[in-house]
Amino acid sequence: MPEAIYILANKESKRSTAKTLYNSPKLINIKSELKKIWQNKNKACLVSFNIMDRNFLFNIDELKQRANLVKVVQLKDGEIYIITNK
Repeated sequence: MPEAIYILANKESKRSTAKTLYNSPKLINIKSELKKIWQNKNKACLVSFNIMDRNFLFNIDELKQRANLVKVVQLKDGEIYIITNK
């Protein structure tokens, strides 16, 4: 929900990368996708909502296998992490 972050915090944001290409069982290379998200930055902020069922996106445990995640805020409906390349 990048729109909510932009509206509420006036910060540019992007959707988390999907696990697979559209309509394909082949997994996306998450490292290259994360580099696109970070561009010239070393880290990014990840907002994760507990109430949303998005099984086409990488979940927190899957992201932890591929990147460094540090939880900075626990909210009743989700968490906010700092994510960096492994």
